[in-house]
This record gives sequence, C-alpha cells and structure tokens, in this order.
Amino acid sequence: MLWYILVCYCPVFIIDYFKSCDQVAYKCVFDNNDLFEPIIHFQFSHFKIAWNAHVVPMALLYMLLGYIYRRTDVEQMINRGKNKLYLYCLILFVSIVPLFTTRLNLDMKIADYGLPFFSLISSVLISYGVMLISKLIVAYKIKVVLVYIGKASLVIMFLHQFFRETLPDLGIEKRPMRLILAIAIPTLIYFLFEKNRITRTCFLGK
Repeated sequence: MLWYILVCYCPVFIIDYFKSCDQVAYKCVFDNNDLFEPIIHFQFSHFKIAWNAHVVPMALLYMLLGYIYRRTDVEQMINRGKNKLYLYCLILFVSIVPLFTTRLNLDMKIADYGLPFFSLISSVLISYGVMLISKLIVAYKIKVVLVYIGKASLVIMFLHQFFRETLPDLGIEKRPMRLILAIAIPTLIYFLFEKNRITRTCFLGK
C-alpha cells in the first residue's frame, strides 16, 4: 500500500516546489504545453520501479490537468450553448464503454493505462462526472457520512485490501458485503484512533 503515498505526494511536492520558485520558472514549467509530451510518452513505457515510482509521471499529468482546469474558464465554456448537453452525453458514453470491454480500463496501481489517450480523456471525463454528482449530493444528509469516509480515506486505503481478502475466511464471501465491510471497518478504526491522543498522533499524524 505504500506505493499510494509516493504516487500521491510526489506530484504534490513537485508542483509545490515550482510554486515556491520565482514566477519566471513557474510559468516556464506550468504554462508550457511541451511539458505534456514527455510525460504522455513516459506513461506508456513498460519498465517498473520500486513503490510504483514509474506511475508518478502519470499522477503528475492528472494533477497538471487539474491545475489547468482551475486556472482556465473551462466551466464557462461548458455552460455555453449546448456544450453541457454534449459533455453529459460524452460522460455517459465513456462510462458505459468499459462495461463491454476491459481494454479501455485504467488502473494506475498496476500501471495499466488502457488505450492511449482515450483512456486518459475518458478517466478525466468520468472524474468530472463524479464531481457533478458530488455537487448534487451536497443537498442531502448522506453527505455527512460521505465526508467522514473521505476523512478516513487514507486509513481505508491502507486497510481495505486486508479486510477484503480475509473476510472470506470468516465466511463472508459475497462481494457487496465484503466491499461494505472493507470500508466500514477501517472507518471505525479511524474513528477509534481519532478519539485517543496517542493513536491520533502516532497513526493519523494529528
């Protein structure tokens, strides 16, 4: 599970480093479209490095796309004319396609990036779709539960696989129930750790 820490935080450190540099260096890196070419080329290479360090460029690419989204008027472009309807149809399409083929799936854990460019674009579109659904959920009380699960996400990330694989030995073999428990048990552990000052400091870094 330690691969997630490296892949998640290295791009953050890289971006924060350039943010701390002078504005000339900052614009040179983040406003230069040529930066994407070597990253996109690298993501489809097949060699591997310990702790999935070879996945970092791909994670950096996604964070750069998010950075561009925040700095540009993408939302205004989407809301123009029928663009929103076209976008929703496109999101629906790329969400349905994986039901018929696994070739387009994207799994960063095993550095499987699916079909070049299509999987990249579709994953960004689906992420945007999740963001839209999240905005709708805000109006409902279930958001309280989801927000708390979000706070426990790192603990869930570290422990969910352990519970998912060991629950069948306890007689719980149905996948939906294993999924629910693999989220619920680590969330409960997070809750208990948060209540104690020692465990909160040692395991949660708070």
